[in-house]
Amino acid sequence: MSAPFLVDGLSSKQRLAVNSLCSGRRHDQAATDAGVTSRTIRRWLGQPAFAAELRRAQDSMFGDALSRLARAAPSAVSVAANFMVDPEQTAALRLKAAQIVMSHSLAMRDDATNRRLTEIENRLGIAKQNAA
Repeated sequence: MSAPFLVDGLSSKQRLAVNSLCSGRRHDQAATDAGVTSRTIRRWLGQPAFAAELRRAQDSMFGDALSRLARAAPSAVSVAANFMVDPEQTAALRLKAAQIVMSHSLAMRDDATNRRLTEIENRLGIAKQNAA
């Protein structure tokens, strides 16, 4: 039997397992997809290269999802803002729309403030210290 083809330190079976796990499948399902046992999946999860690739793939998928959300945000704000001022809607629905708009506005402001603060700290060479 020939050795499995390695890409970035992972075998083709490990790549199949990473893809399967990233698609939300359980360990036993990922094992079946990759042609290995569940025990092998658990062992691979303890290997730094496999775990790092799984995290990288998950981070990439999460980044893609965030990008899609960011593109949809203007439409979502328009819908909430329209409900907020529509006299045809109930007071409860208008209030809920206003709460949504305000909470997201405040979260965006906080995010922008945190990004600016991090940029200033980086320019000044101030390292953030984690309280342990």
